[in-house]
Amino acid sequence: MSLSSFLSFFFSTRLPFAEISPGEPAGQEYGLMDYLCSEGETARLEEEVANFDTEHYWSTVHRYSYNTIKYNVLAAREIVPSASSPAPELEASDVVQPMDISTPELSSVPPSTPIPTHDFDVPISSTDTTPVRPNRPSPNEPISSFLARLRPSSTLSTSPTGSWIYTTSYSYEQPRADLKKLVADGTKALKAHEEAIAQVRAEHAKKPKKKQTPAALTRELTQHRKDLENTLFNLARQTNVVSGKWLLFVLPEKVDEVWGIVAEATAKGELGFGAKVATAAVAADDDNAKKARLIAIYTKDYEDRADVERVLRKMAALKLVDLDGRPVYYKCDAYTHLDIRGGNEWGLRASMYSSRDFGKK
Repeated sequence: MSLSSFLSFFFSTRLPFAEISPGEPAGQEYGLMDYLCSEGETARLEEEVANFDTEHYWSTVHRYSYNTIKYNVLAAREIVPSASSPAPELEASDVVQPMDISTPELSSVPPSTPIPTHDFDVPISSTDTTPVRPNRPSPNEPISSFLARLRPSSTLSTSPTGSWIYTTSYSYEQPRADLKKLVADGTKALKAHEEAIAQVRAEHAKKPKKKQTPAALTRELTQHRKDLENTLFNLARQTNVVSGKWLLFVLPEKVDEVWGIVAEATAKGELGFGAKVATAAVAADDDNAKKARLIAIYTKDYEDRADVERVLRKMAALKLVDLDGRPVYYKCDAYTHLDIRGGNEWGLRASMYSSRDFGKK
């Protein structure tokens, strides 16, 4: 069918409408053009135009529309087509994905500072390469827009964002870390330690009662634990998994406020190279939703005590921690990837430092 034939058929087709406008009989058939030009439809459209709030549209709706976001992203990447040049073909990774931006802006909007994007502490399989990032700032996205788009208080862990929201500083360059080797060799070391400890306990039990002293057993177990720590830290250095983080546990009602301070300071390079915050549980009545939310503030090297302390002091200056109050703890990423937690079966201390290790000053 030709285009002209199709259009002729389309506009002459009789379409049944239950009620087109007040005063007209129900069930009568009308053509499409009759419907579009009916008095009732004309009045409705005129009323809609008269009541249209242009200021609200430009300030609230337009800036968050899909096409606006897509244009801004492409403009930042210098691939917006001009009127005289054809639009370039986009690869799959360049396609902007829809996102949930129904959250209102923060009442106190931080400065619109562009934030670069990097990947850290994230499995490679979950790394997102699209211009609009579901769990971190998009390229050239102002920090105020990022914080409004991904508020930890309302961003669910079951959403495309996942369990964490991330941000990084300007100067951060992703190191070449071999996580696969760290986990594989680290797991072997932990397993070997378990077997060695079991053998030590078995041999201790075979000794005469007089020689089965707790002190002797403790000395042997302590030496094995220290050997394991040395093995794991050497492996972390070998695989270049040397970053670590200060851990903050924030009440759910304070998480947006605290995360806003952390994200802004991180973007400016005043804290560590990056930070992340846990997203919200699915149900409001879920016990997990009532628990304190974790915010992690990263440093590049756990052995760089000066930098670890610098970040701690800045956290105190920003009122994120009280050095006179409850301590906060620092954990190396190698232990995180090996799932070494407090009270573990290997006798390892899960955290490397406490804020009390650096004094009050």
